[in-house]
Amino acid sequence: MIGYFRRGVQGVAVLALVCSLAIPARADEEGDNGAYRLEGVTVSAQKREENVQEIPLSVGVLTDARLDEERITELYDLDKVIPNLYIANSGGTGSYTYLGIRGRINGDADVDPTVTVLVDGVPYDDFYSMGNNLLYDVERVEVLRGPQSTIYGMNSIAGVINIVTRKPGETRRVKVYGEGAAGPDWDGTWQAGGSLSGPLVDDALFGGLSLMVKSQGGYIKNTRTDDLYNSDRTMGMRGNLRWTPNTAWEMSFGMAYTDYDADYSETYLPTTRAAASHLGLEFKKWEIDTDWEGKSEVKTLAPSLNVKFDGGSYTVTSISAYRNSRQEFDFNPYVTTGGTLGVINHDANTFTQELRLQSDAGESSNLEWMGGYFLNVFERDMQLGWALTSSPSAKTYFKDSKLKGVSNAFFGQATYRFLDKALGLTAGARGEWTEREGKSRKGLFDEKSINDSQFLPKIALDYRFSPQVMAYASVTKGWRCGGVNPLANNNSQATYDNETSWTYEIGAKTTLFDGRMKFNTSAFYTKYEDYQDKIYVTAGTAYLTNAPEVRMMGLETELEAQLTPSVLLIGSFGYVNAEYEDFPDATYGNFDGNKVMFVPDFDANLAVKYSFLEHFYIRPEVQIVGNLYWNRENTEKQTPYALFNIKAGYTRDNYEIYLYGENLTNQYKFSQATDYLSNGDYYGTPITPLRIGIGANVEF
Repeated sequence: MIGYFRRGVQGVAVLALVCSLAIPARADEEGDNGAYRLEGVTVSAQKREENVQEIPLSVGVLTDARLDEERITELYDLDKVIPNLYIANSGGTGSYTYLGIRGRINGDADVDPTVTVLVDGVPYDDFYSMGNNLLYDVERVEVLRGPQSTIYGMNSIAGVINIVTRKPGETRRVKVYGEGAAGPDWDGTWQAGGSLSGPLVDDALFGGLSLMVKSQGGYIKNTRTDDLYNSDRTMGMRGNLRWTPNTAWEMSFGMAYTDYDADYSETYLPTTRAAASHLGLEFKKWEIDTDWEGKSEVKTLAPSLNVKFDGGSYTVTSISAYRNSRQEFDFNPYVTTGGTLGVINHDANTFTQELRLQSDAGESSNLEWMGGYFLNVFERDMQLGWALTSSPSAKTYFKDSKLKGVSNAFFGQATYRFLDKALGLTAGARGEWTEREGKSRKGLFDEKSINDSQFLPKIALDYRFSPQVMAYASVTKGWRCGGVNPLANNNSQATYDNETSWTYEIGAKTTLFDGRMKFNTSAFYTKYEDYQDKIYVTAGTAYLTNAPEVRMMGLETELEAQLTPSVLLIGSFGYVNAEYEDFPDATYGNFDGNKVMFVPDFDANLAVKYSFLEHFYIRPEVQIVGNLYWNRENTEKQTPYALFNIKAGYTRDNYEIYLYGENLTNQYKFSQATDYLSNGDYYGTPITPLRIGIGANVEF
């Protein structure tokens, strides 16, 4: 681990030093005009607009400029730059999404997320379409680390990803962008998009429309057909109408649509030389030998209505939303050959309603308060079956389940500032009631109904030593409700209990050197009881069980420094020690003291941007991922690896042209892996190989 980190840091640090020495003028000759100070960032992490440096939470923020800089266009890109964030899929972009923060990661047997993903205040909780959420026309992305159950509820036991899109306003805005890339192991890949927004009726009605299309060429060779087969296409479209009839009222209607289709289903490649040998393949090549490549289709539709009334000293907000997601997914349950294919159909419908009353964020008041109500109603249908590859349309379903759920919650939070606003005390609470119903139409288990409830308190203290330095400490309870396993084989597997956690956190946020550097750090300790964990039996058979005790502790740091007018340094580091403290299992063994699987023990990112000749720049980057265990026994793991990326371009006024390279050393590594065939061989989802591309964008 240390060797990888040292080499990566040394490489980028040396380039940063060279760039600094190349600058003809000394940095301090800029004087006090703030020419190279970092900009302040406003977030809505606590459901009100605040400076991110002034809230007692561990929050990573990516502004629109940073998203463009990092070329982040989908959810899966976020963990490149946010410490202690993990995002992967179970075989392909259209398959199940593994998502977690600080080690608490959902598995493909989960019903409820561990991380709440919000788009303009609307929760997206259907795992099979989560990876298809393209990040286009986005104002910022906020990643809240640690349990946020008081404000956001049970699905945020690990944290929250809050995506805020651009709102149409008085200024007419047009943006167009596109890029294309290829590599030695790739078919061509490209993406393009644009957005248009502005006033429709002066001072009253505003509209916005954005579109993005992404086509990824295949990079895995099917040796049976000699073709690169894992290509996919995604189209995302979003519209927004915003009406302000007077200064008190604001109403926004949004509509988002996503259409994803792929000529493959899963990309499970051998993780070891032995596994490759058993399939007759060469190790460390992006190739497979399969008689069924599969397919994947995902379509989502998400209308929403946001109404806000400003009463002067208070604000009332209502957010109503509906989301439908449909997936058809054919896969090869034998990785290579077998004459049969697996089939998954998944249909999810969710309605959410939030009502919130909160105080005005006035500078004169020492008290800020908020209270509200939240409702979540969902219904999901899941079918699992098979067909012969010679007759794929003749499908037989051996699992056919229906799952329904309702959640009601009342919540409140208040902050009072003492000692001339230097000391802040925050207290919050949430009462949540849930009901889960599930049945197997194939009679595999009896109809089940689980009612659950939880009281979720939070308390935090923060002290502002100066406007630039703040420290905080907090204690928060998190939970996930009990429920029904839709893929259970029998009554003993059909239900699971709720999971609770207590998290203790300390942290500091600093803005140093006259605004030229931001350094934030936090440390945490979390104790889980009845931890919901996946038991994998075979392909298509997985269910949740409860581990009595799991402990996770760690830290994260984030640094941003404008070293000179021409050199910007960005870095982050995350560490998690996640262990089963008490997990004896009569069937699968005793895992006490073992590491929790799929949790990287550390991650790091370091990038330096050097601007020169007024309009040119170059930006090398290293991303490092630590040890990853593939099983609870801790017998299979992936050792640390480093990815090197680079971007260089020309920017002027309202346009930019750039070149980029990803995975420059062509690392053959995996984001997740499993004993897919239950024979001791591990197969996983590979990271993408080396590619070189060119892109451009223009805004006017």
